Amino acid sequence: MNLSEIIKTNELEPEVGQMIINKFGSYEDVAREWESKAKAIVITSRDQTTEMAMAREARRKFSDMRIELEKARKAIGEPAFRKYKAVNAITKYLQVLIQPIEDHLKLQEDYIKNDDARIEAEKKIEEERKIEAERFAKEKADQAEQIRIRKENERLHKEVQEREALIIKEREEAKQKQDAIEKKAADEKKALADAVSLEREQAALEKKRIEASQQAILDVERKERKRVQAELQAQKDAQEQIRQDAIRAENKRLEDIENAKKADLKKSDKEKYVSYIQMLLDVEYPEIKDVEYQTKILKINIFFKKEIA
Repeated sequence: MNLSEIIKTNELEPEVGQMIINKFGSYEDVAREWESKAKAIVITSRDQTTEMAMAREARRKFSDMRIELEKARKAIGEPAFRKYKAVNAITKYLQVLIQPIEDHLKLQEDYIKNDDARIEAEKKIEEERKIEAERFAKEKADQAEQIRIRKENERLHKEVQEREALIIKEREEAKQKQDAIEKKAADEKKALADAVSLEREQAALEKKRIEASQQAILDVERKERKRVQAELQAQKDAQEQIRQDAIRAENKRLEDIENAKKADLKKSDKEKYVSYIQMLLDVEYPEIKDVEYQTKILKINIFFKKEIA
């Protein structure tokens, strides 16, 4: 890219472009000329003092060119920059004056849209409040149910522990009894062999009875646990059904209101007028004892009835 291409790309006016070429063209020519010369100066040894001197002289020349170029840039660019700053300041000042007016008028123009948005937002907040209240009530009911179940489980656990303690006690008593029988049988082995045999059979039966009793207790506990879980699930299902029914009823109510609004929009002005008069006739009259005001109310009533006759 060269000066002419830069001027063309930035779409400068012809006289401005020519002035820039006249002012900076010589710099471009010198830079192009020295582009290859400078690269040809390559120092690889301390003995190349001549080349080092050439590089110093060339560098000083381009340093002076750079300083002159910066001075020319300031001389040409600063007036335009001050003009640009002034235009920007004026534009911002006028925008500060215009923007509030435009914003206010835009707010008035979009009153219906903004009001609809406000109504919709209030409706949404109310629906969310109802949902949150229902959720809080459900959580409170669930917490109460969990407390009841926990207490019920604690009661059942305590009963199980008491029953297990009773079974252990019965086992210990049976063991003590068995030990006594075995000791007595050892002492009277020959004389009481048949009695010992019979006693052992009775102990075995007692052991089976105890085990059967323990199994029966475990079965009862298992059934009771299943029953409690089934009741809890049934309550949760019933609460969920009530919540769903309430939501459907509310949606149906809102739909009926919307349908009524749409039907009312389709009515003719006469039908709307008659409906309005009928609504006024349906208003319950206040209890008035003064005959004068009773007569006025009667006349108003007769007038309304004639209007819709």
